[in-house]
Amino acid sequence: MPAAPSDCESGSDASAAITLRRNLLLAVAVLALALRLVHLSQIAQAPFASLRLGDAATQRLANSPTNIRAYDKYLEGRKKWNERTRASLEQARELFTEAVKLDPNYAPAYSGLADTYLLLSEAQYGTLTAEEVREYCQGKIAHFKIPQHIRIVDSFPMTVTGKVQKFRIRQMEIERLGLEGQVAATA
Repeated sequence: MPAAPSDCESGSDASAAITLRRNLLLAVAVLALALRLVHLSQIAQAPFASLRLGDAATQRLANSPTNIRAYDKYLEGRKKWNERTRASLEQARELFTEAVKLDPNYAPAYSGLADTYLLLSEAQYGTLTAEEVREYCQGKIAHFKIPQHIRIVDSFPMTVTGKVQKFRIRQMEIERLGLEGQVAATA
């Protein structure tokens, strides 16, 4: 006896229900697998999350030279700088200048150059002249910003909180240079 139409429909419904159920189970399995993979990925990254560079390591990387020859010149300059004789400081200045020319972005070379100029300007090693300072400034800053009057001092007038009193320095230099009338006319 042939199947009644309602029996066929219920059979196809059953088959559709089975297919739907399979598809749902497959979707759930795929979703579970995806969640498992995400979870495994997070677990795999967890040990490395605490391996961040600290401030000191970041600073070391920032100061690392990109030019090894510049770094070598810097080290040679520091060796000469540590000897602390007039001749060695002159050599250190040349070595730091070469390092800056080789790698203009290498900050320690500028620091060494500044330290050398500081020692050369002091009374003990005092070989730095005002003309050398002006010559160094040529091409590095605007020509109208190059100082006309250069004076190297041991200390500055300070406030109680330790700030430099620039207005007092200006007054002292105006008096020392005898520019009282000229400054009042231009101010």
